[in-house]
Amino acid sequence: MAKQESRRNQKPGSVRVLRSEDLSGYGTLDARVDAMIENRNEVVIHNIECILQQRGIAQAHMCNVDLEGSPQPPQLAAYKKVGRDIPFRTVVRIGMAYGYTPEQMYGQLLDQTPAHGGAGEQPRPYSEHIKYVGTYHMAFFGTDAKLGGNKRTTARSLSNGVVSVYMNGTDGGRPVLRVAAFLNCTDDERDALTAAARRAESAGNGVRACYEAAAGRRSEGSWAPRMKCFYEGELRLTERIAGIELRQVRGGDIVHIELHNRAANSSEGRSYKGGLATMMSTSRGEEHMPCVQAAILSRRGFAGVAREELAQLLFLEPPEVELRDETRAIVAYMKALFPSDGADTPLSQMPDDDRTFMLESYIEKKLTEVIRRNVLGYYKISTEMDSAIYKAVCR
Repeated sequence: MAKQESRRNQKPGSVRVLRSEDLSGYGTLDARVDAMIENRNEVVIHNIECILQQRGIAQAHMCNVDLEGSPQPPQLAAYKKVGRDIPFRTVVRIGMAYGYTPEQMYGQLLDQTPAHGGAGEQPRPYSEHIKYVGTYHMAFFGTDAKLGGNKRTTARSLSNGVVSVYMNGTDGGRPVLRVAAFLNCTDDERDALTAAARRAESAGNGVRACYEAAAGRRSEGSWAPRMKCFYEGELRLTERIAGIELRQVRGGDIVHIELHNRAANSSEGRSYKGGLATMMSTSRGEEHMPCVQAAILSRRGFAGVAREELAQLLFLEPPEVELRDETRAIVAYMKALFPSDGADTPLSQMPDDDRTFMLESYIEKKLTEVIRRNVLGYYKISTEMDSAIYKAVCR
């Protein structure tokens, strides 16, 4: 291939991934080999510049932060010159840092490849995914009591969980975060599993095996293995949400957990420490029903937080309801029923008891409507609520 430009990817719109038949006009095998190598190097540079643009980062940030100093910015700049070979290890390193395989870095134009998860949605950066890797304690209310029949104290109504997030390759350019969880466990099981999982994390492998071992361990006084507590699944990130889907390894329960993606805006290299989540599952015990509740994940655990205090943080608190329009309507209706100027109207001629009853009924109707719309319709976890939990428990 003739070297008409001194710099690769001078015209990004004209870059193509060449096939062998595209090079049939080159006379010798060596010429075809040289042309194919140069084309693949240009594709790599094109894709590196796509990554920089898509993530809004500078080349220095890519090298010094995401690639941990290898290659250095001057080295990466040198690879943009036509004729300069790019080491395979460097291409693999760059691809893995952002969730791409070598095949994608060499064989696709990333700005022309639909991102995993839907048209126009770019995968979140590797540096954001890695912030979630680690082991967390989880707190939530047990759901095994009958509906309306929970006679336990508030503290005894809480349940424990352990959740570990670990990296498991890529899928369509998106880093894959696998999740192992042990839910509804005892304090001793939680502490033992946490210690084992963190040892495995330090060793670089074997996190899931720790959960398998805990699930096979028999609880005191019972011959039943604890497999019903063992769940596994995946964590996916969007710009605003971290979503976890867990499936019971032996059983039919599915648990959906959604949190604010705090890692998207946290400082570089700062791990996700936890927060407040919504959790949807099937209730335990005699009644197997769809169940929605709040849960807290904390990397540092809940040492120093009383169970009563933790329970208070998990109650579904109603939002502050705006009543301005309803108040104005009630005042206007009250003035019509009880005119201050002594005006003689059909309403003012009614007995006081009747007018009082009408006002009470109207107030009840207006307030019931606004409460149903704003309190009983749905439950949201605001960023303010999540921040309050983070400050109280997680940081």
